[in-house]
Amino acid sequence: MIVVADSDILSMFGKAGAVSHLKRLFGEIYIPPAVYEELRRAKEIGFDFVDGLIDNIMILNLSGGEYSEFVRLVEDERYLHSGELQGIVLCRNQDGVLLTNDRRAKNFCKREDIAYFDIKGI
Repeated sequence: MIVVADSDILSMFGKAGAVSHLKRLFGEIYIPPAVYEELRRAKEIGFDFVDGLIDNIMILNLSGGEYSEFVRLVEDERYLHSGELQGIVLCRNQDGVLLTNDRRAKNFCKREDIAYFDIKGI
C-alpha cells in the first residue's frame, strides 16, 4: 500500500510544522507531479513551509497507462484539479490511500471504492 497526498492536506501539515506526524503515521508519503508543481508555485510566491514538505515526500510519476487514465478523468471530472486526479489514479492503480480534504475528491473516492483519509480521519 502506498500513501499519496494532495497539496491541500500537505499545506495544512506544512504550515503547522507537523509533517513529521504524517511520516510517523504513514511512513513514506508520495505526491504526483501535479501536486509537486502546485507546491513549487506556492514556494515561488513566498510560502517557505514548502521546503519542509519537499524534504519529506517523494514524487511518484504516473506510468503510461496511468497517464492515459488521468487524461480521460480530466475530461470527465471537471471539478477536480490535476493534483487530486493524479493522486486518485495512482491510488486506484497501486492499491493506495489518498490523503485529501477536497470534498469532491472524497466523494469520487467513495464512489470508486478508493481508500482515503481527510484531516478528521488522520
